[in-house]
Amino acid sequence: MSLHAKKSQVECQVKIPDDEKVSKKNVVEMLKIGEILRNRYKIEKRLGRSNYNQIYRAYDNIKSRPVVVKIATPKLDPRRMKIEQMVLTLLRGKNHFVTLIGMGQIHDVPYLVMDLVGRNLADIREQYLSKRLQPITVYRISAQVISALRDLHTVGFLHRNIKPSNICIGRGAQRRVIYLLDHGMARMFTEIDGRIRKPRHHAGFRGTLRYVSLTVHSRAETGPRDDLIAWFYSMIELINGKLPWSGLTTAKDIEESKRKETFESLCKDQPNPSLEFAKKITSLNAATMPNYQELITIFKTVKYKDDSPFEWEIHKSLLLIF
Repeated sequence: MSLHAKKSQVECQVKIPDDEKVSKKNVVEMLKIGEILRNRYKIEKRLGRSNYNQIYRAYDNIKSRPVVVKIATPKLDPRRMKIEQMVLTLLRGKNHFVTLIGMGQIHDVPYLVMDLVGRNLADIREQYLSKRLQPITVYRISAQVISALRDLHTVGFLHRNIKPSNICIGRGAQRRVIYLLDHGMARMFTEIDGRIRKPRHHAGFRGTLRYVSLTVHSRAETGPRDDLIAWFYSMIELINGKLPWSGLTTAKDIEESKRKETFESLCKDQPNPSLEFAKKITSLNAATMPNYQELITIFKTVKYKDDSPFEWEIHKSLLLIF
C-alpha cells in the first residue's frame, strides 16, 4: 500500500474527539507479571503507567530478546493506538523511531509490541544532583530530535506531546541514538496530496502543560513549529534544570508565565545555539514547513567529535536499567 493510501485509510478510520478528560484515579493493572501474550511475549516488569496506557518489559520467547508491550487502558480511545501503529508503520526503518514488532488485543483493549530502548531524558536529568545536562550534550541530542521531527512531519503527522520523558536513548550499540516515543497524540496535518490542512476554528488542548506552545494554550491550530517550540522548552529545561513555570500547576498560571518570558530571556547565559534556534522557530507560522537542515546545522556548529561519549556513557550506571 502506498504512503498516500495508508494516510487516506487512517484519516477515514481515526478521528479523535477533542474533549478527552484526563483522570489519574483508579488505574487498573492491565497485565500480570508472568502472563504470556500470543504464546510468545512473557510479561516481566511494569516500566510505567498513566491513566491512558501502561508500559511493560516482556521477553520475546521466539527471538530471545527483551521487548516492550504498550497496552491501552479502558480510558484510552482505541483509535489513538491505531494512530501510533500507523505512525510507526510509516516510519519503519527510520533511525529515531522504534520498530513495531507486533500488535493485538487482550481483555478487549489493544496493545503494541515494540523494541526496548533505554532511559528517557527526564529520568537521566533527575540522576544528576544539579538536575542538568551539559549544553553540548543537549545540542547533540537536539540535532537528532530535529531529524526525528523532520521524518515525522514529512509523512504528515505532528507529534503534539514533545517533552523529555518522550525522548529516550538507545541500548547497547544504539546508546548514542535518540528515539522519539509515544505517538498516541499525533495528528495528520497535511492532506493526501501534501498540502497543509485547513485550520480549525478551535483546536482541543493536546500536550503537556509545561512544554506546549502558546498556540496550544490559545486552542488555535498547530503546525510543525509547535513541536519545535515544545522541544525548545524541553531543551532549556535540560540545560537550566528548570523552566520559570516549573513550579506552577494551573494552565492559567503557566500560560501567563510563558507570555511574560521572551525566548531571548530563556536563552540568557546559554551558548549561542539556543538563541539561534529560538530565532528560527519563532519566525515560523503554523502553516510553514521548517528548514530542518538549517536547524540541525545550528547545533552541528558546536565543536565535538562524533565519536565522543555522551554523558550517560561516562556515567555508566545510567545505562544499567530495565
